[in-house]
Amino acid sequence: MNCRVWIAGVVMGCLLAAVSAGCRKKDAAPPPQAAVQSASPQEVKPAESATAPIPTAAQEPAKPVAVEDAKPSIVVIPESKDVPVQTAILPAAKPKAPDAAAEPVAAKPPVTLKQEKPVVIADDAWTQDYDAAIKKAIAENKDLLINFTGSDWCPWCVRLEDEVFGKEEFKKAAGKLFVLVTLDFPQNPVKAKVTEAMQARNQKLQTRYGVQGYPTILLTDGRGRPYAQTAYKEGGPDKYLEHLTTLQQVGRKIRELFAAAGKAGTPPADRAKLYDQGLSQLPPQVITEFYQDQIDKIIELDPQNQTGLKNKYLLTRQLNRIQVALDGKNYAGARDIIDAAIQALKPTGAEAQNLYFARAQTMHYLNDAAGEKESLQKALDAAPTSEAATQIRRIMDVYFPKPPALARPAKIQTNLKTYQTFLPERAFDGDQNSYFWASGETKAGDQMTITLDQPAALQEIGVLTGSEQVQQGRLYEGVVEVSEDGQKFDAVGEFRDGLGYAKLNGRTVKAVRIRCTKNQTEWLVVREIELK
Repeated sequence: MNCRVWIAGVVMGCLLAAVSAGCRKKDAAPPPQAAVQSASPQEVKPAESATAPIPTAAQEPAKPVAVEDAKPSIVVIPESKDVPVQTAILPAAKPKAPDAAAEPVAAKPPVTLKQEKPVVIADDAWTQDYDAAIKKAIAENKDLLINFTGSDWCPWCVRLEDEVFGKEEFKKAAGKLFVLVTLDFPQNPVKAKVTEAMQARNQKLQTRYGVQGYPTILLTDGRGRPYAQTAYKEGGPDKYLEHLTTLQQVGRKIRELFAAAGKAGTPPADRAKLYDQGLSQLPPQVITEFYQDQIDKIIELDPQNQTGLKNKYLLTRQLNRIQVALDGKNYAGARDIIDAAIQALKPTGAEAQNLYFARAQTMHYLNDAAGEKESLQKALDAAPTSEAATQIRRIMDVYFPKPPALARPAKIQTNLKTYQTFLPERAFDGDQNSYFWASGETKAGDQMTITLDQPAALQEIGVLTGSEQVQQGRLYEGVVEVSEDGQKFDAVGEFRDGLGYAKLNGRTVKAVRIRCTKNQTEWLVVREIELK
């Protein structure tokens, strides 16, 4: 089954403005599944394969993307569960009692393991020792500037090194503001002097920080919590340093807001708002992974949700859980989290819109077209004038167009789920080139019923099923049934090789039903039901 393409920029407000100028290494970890994608949708015919490959981004962009100075981009970083190993000091050993016949022996002093000598990192030097850089940053109250690079294969990494990072004037100036860290992913580790231990450590950090391309430059506080991301930028050392200084102000502003929020004399509601101002400059994934303390404080300061911030951040936590479920393709789990959040938090406006839009996505992958359409409509109704609402309308116009006009005034009902936009009405629109396409296997008892607005005298009924292109989707064993009152049905014909036929000789009919009589694995395609 071909995956639906989704318009970018809507789901959960979690999409990043990340600058991704650079390269992707062939053996790098693949990017997580995007919650929202964008492309031109095209109608597809029933195919033999039930799955289709998902397109991936190009590995090496032709040119870098410009970085917006005014609003830094943020990287999403999963929380690391690794804990730095601490040097243990063994307890002093108790001296052994001397033998009475032996010469007295002086007791040996307690034996301890000495702590490792701290790694000394010069201010104007790049280090590959991430742990030592963290210690230095905390001790000197500095931020980290982390360069994820492919030093011997990535052209943009080489340019950034030659034009900026390798310049002595840059290292001297930047070293006053940051601890400089290089995490290299070379093709020739020996030549690049990256040991096996370094490679393993770098791979863990790449996963922890969610890095997908090179060069990726992260700005973090001294504890390694990110607040901005950038990449290659033209202009040389001075311009790049100016750019980094601008980004660093974001991190400082966030810390200032948190410090102000921590003052006990400030009213609780105002403190909660200050925390919110700081967190609002970061995407939800970063907030939930790195700023749980601030979320807890907001919930504590606004226990009755008087400012609306308690529910906002409870919802933020749920959104992160939803995204994890979506990334893991646990669509039923994501749907259940969404439904529970809607019931418990009763969101409105943009927050409700984000949840219902995410729910529509889960319904799509669960092949529930009706649930998908309903969720999209609720998302639209929640905030009809928002920017996202415009995109939602486009999705609905493309994937849930108005049903075609029927060949006769009637109502169509089926217990079969609909695949994408192949609506039941397309089986009774007088056009054999359009069709209803069921989603999933067809079981005995599955049916499609056409109930006419007014009874009609019919001579014959013809039903055409199956894909003309691949010879699949036929109803192999089934019956054609009619009813004079729309309640009681009589079998009047059967299916052979995907064709159903019944001769009625002018019998008055209120409803026509086609019914499967034996399970089949192929997804049913009903091209046209003709009443003559």
